[in-house]
Amino acid sequence: MTFIKVKSRFVFKQALSPANHQTKPESKSNSSPYLQNIRYSLLFLAIFSTFSGLVYRLYSLNYFGIFLSLVLSFASYFIILRYFGKFNQTSYPPFHEQATLSFDNLLFPITYLIISLVCFWLLFSVRTDIALISPWEIVSPLFFIFYFLASACLFICLVLKTKYFLPLLSWHFFLSFSVALIVYKLGYGYDAFVHEATMRLISTTGSVEPKPFYYLGYYGLIVSLYKLFFIPISFLNKIIVPLLASVFIPATLYYSFGKIFSGRNSFKLSLLLLLILPFSIFILSTPQNLAYLFLLLIIIISAGRNQADEILLIFLAFATLIIHPIAGIPALIFAGINFIYNRELSINIKKTLIALGFLALCFALPLAFYISNKAQNQTSAVVTENTTQQTIAPYLAWFVPHFPTGQNFILNFVYLFNFNINWLLVLLAAFGIYLAKDRKILYLFFLCPAIALLSAYFFTSSLNFNFLISYEREDFANRIIICAVLFLVPFALLALQKICEKIFLQDKFIKVTLFVFLLILVTTSLYSSYPRRDNFKNSHGVSTNRNDINAVNWIEKNATGQDYIVLANQQVSAAALKEFGFKKYYKNDLYFYPVPTGGPLYQYYLKMVYDEPNQVNMNEAMNLAGVKLGYFVLNKYWWAFPKILEDAKTTAKNYEKFGDGDVYVFKYEFDN
Repeated sequence: MTFIKVKSRFVFKQALSPANHQTKPESKSNSSPYLQNIRYSLLFLAIFSTFSGLVYRLYSLNYFGIFLSLVLSFASYFIILRYFGKFNQTSYPPFHEQATLSFDNLLFPITYLIISLVCFWLLFSVRTDIALISPWEIVSPLFFIFYFLASACLFICLVLKTKYFLPLLSWHFFLSFSVALIVYKLGYGYDAFVHEATMRLISTTGSVEPKPFYYLGYYGLIVSLYKLFFIPISFLNKIIVPLLASVFIPATLYYSFGKIFSGRNSFKLSLLLLLILPFSIFILSTPQNLAYLFLLLIIIISAGRNQADEILLIFLAFATLIIHPIAGIPALIFAGINFIYNRELSINIKKTLIALGFLALCFALPLAFYISNKAQNQTSAVVTENTTQQTIAPYLAWFVPHFPTGQNFILNFVYLFNFNINWLLVLLAAFGIYLAKDRKILYLFFLCPAIALLSAYFFTSSLNFNFLISYEREDFANRIIICAVLFLVPFALLALQKICEKIFLQDKFIKVTLFVFLLILVTTSLYSSYPRRDNFKNSHGVSTNRNDINAVNWIEKNATGQDYIVLANQQVSAAALKEFGFKKYYKNDLYFYPVPTGGPLYQYYLKMVYDEPNQVNMNEAMNLAGVKLGYFVLNKYWWAFPKILEDAKTTAKNYEKFGDGDVYVFKYEFDN
């Protein structure tokens, strides 16, 4: 028993000792300029996002504010490079020195680039501003064939140790992340339109009141880039997350894990096969998704266990915090745990501080949500009754296996993957955790935070976010699950690397068959990571389209300068934000379209479509805003459209239709 206690203490002491896990410096000749530049770029990005966000919060993002942000950022950046010697002493695993200039090393990269350009052409050829539920409604099935061929060609490039495979891998990640960016001409989603309108107003006035403590780093980064380089805000707001994710994820993965698996084809292939995991958080630019990206980069970089990266992790954590607290709070706590781990402290003090850090991961987010919920409701936050009955069943349903039938083989296979993706994640993570049994530091730094955040999710799920519309109330808690899953990515990478390593040991036929199957899974994941409309799934969310744009502009012209409100769904409201920004507010601080969806105007819109589109409901909405003119917008894709249309025609003063009757606008005047 004494021996067991001594051994246990030794193992924990070994795990907490930085000296046992530092990466030994390599000669400068082995350093990769590409990885070095990526690391320096990421540092400056984190610094500038932090300072531009703080300057916006404390002052303004006018030209002087941006100048001040640049001065602070460049000063901090050069101080770090000049005086923090460790940051410059790190080594970078080479990724192309062993490659030789040969026919194969030219043929396959060129072939890959040609095929990937065909993929991009297939996307750009169907770029549209019509209403879509899924991009796959108009993208040719040939796209998936060429995407698979591009993945296979890139696979061969990796096996042949092609020069500069990391830039090629980043290009493939960008192809995977940019389908919605390309296909949706006006933009994808709803939140992106709200943020775009906000940033356009900030660029004009310097600030928007009230200034929250979140979104700051996102707004500061994009508005500054717009004012410095005259790149349109709408474009930056679409591309920022897919682009940064494509550049930094493959490079930081190789930087952190490349020394461990140096020269192994199985590791390089595992980077490509990470695309098997769902990546929908990187296809849309929002502050939350940028915060997820920064949190993932913090996790990946920390896996390298290099003290030289401390300053980078700290700035990334602060940038994440002022972009979005749901990812930022875990990022800051996790960076603090890393900082404590690398300090020369007694084992007992270090154990205590790290344990407190993990407790903070458990309770910080639930406490933040509790305080926010209390402030929103101006009353005590409510804990849901019968929590066990309301929560356990859905969690168990996540892991019930599903075996789809009744459709063609391809669709059945796609949804066999899609319906059981939770099992795939669990199995990959479990296998990676098993493989890490000799690297107990990975348990401490990735498994423990994942478990802590899972606990935070359950605590948060007991809160009742009754200031939100019903279908949004679970969203905040579900975001914690995403943060927890991000901490399992290193384990998934270990698992994929080992799987590839085992496949390479098989005979040629089995080897080729298994790798083809894995590349089919990559293609399947691409399909599953975007909204879908097929015989198994209808994502329901319809994109803002040209008819919505035409409708809101017609309403503005038809009102002839009078104050008015519009009752419409959120995509029409997004069109108004895109065209007019935050142009009009009325009594009770009401925006003239239903923004946000949890606000009172949206409740009146729901009365019009679910109860009856009548003068009484419209009068109540107009009275709330203090106006005498109102419009009701009905889209053809709305449930019960024919009945609502006929009812509205009998109660409205007049109406106008757009497209082939895809959108109807009904005009109402206040009736006493």
